[in-house]
Amino acid sequence: MKKSRIQKYHGLALAALLLGSAGLALAQTQDTVVNSFDTGTPGVPPDSTGVTWALSALAYDNTVDVNGNGGGALLINATWSSSSDTPCQDYICFPPYDNWYWNGNTNVPLSQYVSVEFDIMWDTADSDPDFTLGVWNDPTTVPASWLPNWATGSLLAGSIPGIEIEVTTGGGIGPTIGSTNFLPSSATSWEHVSIPINPSQPNIDGACGIVLKKWINNNWGIVGNHNAYFWVDNVWIKGSAAPPPPPTVQNLVKPIPGLNVMSCSPGINDRQQVVSISTNGLSWVGHASVANPVTYSFTINGFPQDPASQYSCEAYLMFSPNPAYMDNALDWNETNCVKVSLEQGAGTTLMNFFFKTNLPSGPTGTVLGSVTNSGTALGTWTVTFTSDTNVTLTAPDNSQSSFIFPPEAVGQFAENPSAGRPGCYLYLGMQPNNSASQNKPVSYSHFAVTGAPSALSDNFLADPVLNTNMWANSPATGPQGVFVMTNSAAYWISWTTPASGYKLQNTSDLLGSWTMQTNNVILNGPGAMLQLLTTNELPVATSTSFFRLIKP
Repeated sequence: MKKSRIQKYHGLALAALLLGSAGLALAQTQDTVVNSFDTGTPGVPPDSTGVTWALSALAYDNTVDVNGNGGGALLINATWSSSSDTPCQDYICFPPYDNWYWNGNTNVPLSQYVSVEFDIMWDTADSDPDFTLGVWNDPTTVPASWLPNWATGSLLAGSIPGIEIEVTTGGGIGPTIGSTNFLPSSATSWEHVSIPINPSQPNIDGACGIVLKKWINNNWGIVGNHNAYFWVDNVWIKGSAAPPPPPTVQNLVKPIPGLNVMSCSPGINDRQQVVSISTNGLSWVGHASVANPVTYSFTINGFPQDPASQYSCEAYLMFSPNPAYMDNALDWNETNCVKVSLEQGAGTTLMNFFFKTNLPSGPTGTVLGSVTNSGTALGTWTVTFTSDTNVTLTAPDNSQSSFIFPPEAVGQFAENPSAGRPGCYLYLGMQPNNSASQNKPVSYSHFAVTGAPSALSDNFLADPVLNTNMWANSPATGPQGVFVMTNSAAYWISWTTPASGYKLQNTSDLLGSWTMQTNNVILNGPGAMLQLLTTNELPVATSTSFFRLIKP
């Protein structure tokens, strides 16, 4: 048996090794401006700012400026309403190209900075008269006129107090780094806000901006629309006086053969997935019967097992008569969708069957049925239709659950090109939903559709690469995290970030020469860099391997 050892350099040992490397400079990071809002077109949102899916509006206001230098500020209008639980989720990124869903120009390692800084002021004149700073800071203090006559402000308990500051890296919304309330003085003057950065917080590197977020619990109880206005100016990040810590090599991890779908993008809600190439013949509607059941089955042979990753990490199969095709969040974006999602808990795994119809920009929130497996997520899961409406779920331990798919919704999943439904596309993937599940794959060993006109089957264990005649990885938020793992894969090796310019080397003899590991692509995952080692990259003549990072 070949044994591989990791050589971990840290502290003074690492510093001594790397300081001898040519071209290495450990210097402090400088203060960096994100957006000063000194120029813009009045009334038009400034460059590289915008709204995610919140009920808010942005504009450039050249009549106010914290510096008094003739510039302006970003004016935010956040509306509290039953229409959205998120009155504010607005991004401020590096101009001219960056935004929350695409990193066009910037990749900042926030872990090398001390704090996020900006100025903020409440717009008393334009905000509704009864919309005070106190209401914004504590939603349970809303006026009684904002609520039904049977409710009190406690209905909104659990809402975000003040404003949360999140990180965005262009691949979605990242972690929350802090929050702030409005001070009473901000009703009449600018207030400076400083949000400390915890350098060890995962997934904060690769930033291209920040997001200001307000979320209201039980917003459905709010009566009417209530508008708050405030300005934001001079967003910047404060540099560090100390050099960043050197990276540390982590433990080796044995890869799992099969279709690996791994979250390598910053957002914990980013979907990593493949989509079927077939454009028709995959829907059960009009084809399923007792004599000819239509089945969709997938076998999972790898799932994040860290207890911290359980209860929320999802493996899923989604169906959509999707005219847009290759949508990276079809369960939210598309009007009609079925989602079969499973989550592993302590000793059991639950699979739910969700669906929605006629609901664009909303979740697949209706659960029609579920089945529980007495164990992990590993094994074969099956969805069986014996008619347009009769559905049975089967878990790996053969537990079953049956239910009726609503007859009035069936037509939305029938293939009808003239109605804009050319086919029922299938998506197979994962969504981490927590940082512990990032950089860890859900692995599928097999997928099959039987009984439908375009029946298909893929044994991922036999595929040398992703079968592009059957699947595309384009809808994945980070396509680099979707790939077929073969038996030639020996180990995953990872190291901490920031690690700009560092390279991985390997040797079987600490007194001999070192070999640069360059054969496989390095994945820039949240909080870590990952590189795959193949069997032919490990020494054959010895049973020992050493690894190190070096900055040439």
